[in-house]
Amino acid sequence: MNESRHLTDEALLLQAGKRLRPAKEAETLAHIEECAECRARFQQTRVAHAILANLSDLGLDEVRQRSRGSQRRAPLRQHRFPFLPVGGIIMASAVVLIILFVPSIVTDVRASELLNRAAAGEQSITLAPGYNLRVDGSSCATVRGGRYLAQVSQSSKCGTVLAHIRNTVWSKGNPLSAVTFRAWHNSLPHRKDTLDHKSKEWVLRTSSEAGSIRFATLDLREPDLRPTELTVHFADDAELNVSEDFTPTETIAVNVPGPVQSPTAPSAVVNNLPDSNDLLEVRAWQALRDLHADSGWEATVLRSGSTIVIRAVTDTTERKNELQTNLAALAPVEVHIQTADETRGAVDFLPQRSFPAPGEALAESWIESHFHSSFDQNSFKNQVVKLSGNLLGHALFIDRLKQRQFALSHCSCAADLNRLTLMEEAELRSQQAVLLAALAPILDVTPSPGGKIMTMKEAMRMDLIVQELLISSGGSSVSLETQLSSLRELLGVTKNSSAPNTQSAALSM
Repeated sequence: MNESRHLTDEALLLQAGKRLRPAKEAETLAHIEECAECRARFQQTRVAHAILANLSDLGLDEVRQRSRGSQRRAPLRQHRFPFLPVGGIIMASAVVLIILFVPSIVTDVRASELLNRAAAGEQSITLAPGYNLRVDGSSCATVRGGRYLAQVSQSSKCGTVLAHIRNTVWSKGNPLSAVTFRAWHNSLPHRKDTLDHKSKEWVLRTSSEAGSIRFATLDLREPDLRPTELTVHFADDAELNVSEDFTPTETIAVNVPGPVQSPTAPSAVVNNLPDSNDLLEVRAWQALRDLHADSGWEATVLRSGSTIVIRAVTDTTERKNELQTNLAALAPVEVHIQTADETRGAVDFLPQRSFPAPGEALAESWIESHFHSSFDQNSFKNQVVKLSGNLLGHALFIDRLKQRQFALSHCSCAADLNRLTLMEEAELRSQQAVLLAALAPILDVTPSPGGKIMTMKEAMRMDLIVQELLISSGGSSVSLETQLSSLRELLGVTKNSSAPNTQSAALSM
């Protein structure tokens, strides 16, 4: 970048707010160092941004009041240079200029101020006893007493949306919260806020091009700014709507296993119920999902006669303690948890991932031609291999669930286990879509939602192919195109026909 190509006002403003990506930030700072004109403009932009920071802390009304107050007090000493009124005029002028030329940032400041006020007031608000989660206008799930989501619809779209929401800040507790919305809002590196003041309410809409959520809206009632409705719109056009439910808790009948919680009656009462061990096993499987321990790489439920055991290997001691604390309520289920450092040898209940022997990866030439730096090449490889491993683990978890479905088909709890399996399959479908999007360039396909769900055997085959493509072929004589064709078949997609020769030429390099 040279002096003939000056930085845009937007780039300078983003740099002043420390909101550029690291690579872009380094490039921008290098240009500012070399270009005197951009350096001067950047200094001016930093002054304007400092005023914005003041607005964020104090609010627009208070800054204007301080400016007017400065103008009223200044005439007391006419014999000296009128620093205070001039300062007030400059401040007021800066505010006007910012409002005129940087409206999106002023909206962001006002949005942050509104969220801060709503979040501060939540401590004094009596929460609703429950919340309704709707997809396409139909009830999908409920949250009772601020606990985990309970699915009440078996539709695939409901399962997909809940799989999406589990990976966001709205997955636990009160989903209709200004504190939760603010946490998501402030985590976005780039966002656009719009505020709409309707009759007796504010409607805040935040949109972003990063992450799985494209936009979310929060309705805040005046004057207490109580959140009354939330809408979350995902990248695949799925949409979730959340509203308060004041129906008394005892009248709600949800036929799914509840979250892990301290029992209100002695465990002996559970043991006197028909199929008590079967019911307890289903609760154990549901507990793993509620605690996000259903990746297949961390925990499982084992059954031998009337003995039910949860085994887990965690990455950290903190995670081990978290699982032990939350699973204690499932007594008499036995819980055996170790950290990775405490284990010795192979862990037989975790996926056994296959690794090919040393040898150049089949797609090495393609990767080198499409990613020019070794950092980008390794990032692509690591990302795809990680996504493939995630899918493999989840497919194994579902495979075990289906085996237990068959074994417990006589139990009244079979429907609950079936519902849990559908939810896990919806999440697996979402993982397949993410992996397909990452592999789309090398597969020469157009990512599309849907497709069949992989079995465990198919996931194991897919994972081995991914490693042969990106890590090591093990001296395999199978061609690159053959393995790519196998991946397309496993992922349920077909090769694009619009550019018949360019891709094959690149692959043969």
